[in-house]
Amino acid sequence: ATWASGFDGDRQAGLRMLRACVDEEGISSPIAAIVFLSFHLDARTFFNEAPSTADLDACADMLEWGAHRYTDSIFFALLRADWRACRRELSAAAAVLEQSLALPVAQMHGIGAAVHYKIGAYRLGCLEWTA
Repeated sequence: ATWASGFDGDRQAGLRMLRACVDEEGISSPIAAIVFLSFHLDARTFFNEAPSTADLDACADMLEWGAHRYTDSIFFALLRADWRACRRELSAAAAVLEQSLALPVAQMHGIGAAVHYKIGAYRLGCLEWTA
């Protein structure tokens, strides 16, 4: 995708750069973390790739990093739920999202609708009809 982005490199180089950006704890660190997590937990499904155990471990570390620094972030909450879903813990993923509904930003209609949709998808996936 060099023609579109102007950046030369490969996937692993890009992921290393994102990780380095997070480790530097600069102003772009939270965005780099969200992109890193989104790639592993969401975008890879479009390539028909599942994250490896090592990838999920790296994501767990980054989610922990985000949880300590951005406690009210709906983005990290959504990604934490995706991480649970990738580990096939759908009930736990839905619970993470249900807790995120208490965040002020979740009261925004668009975000709240997306969170409720994902809760429904996770509950449907584990055949839980109550709630």
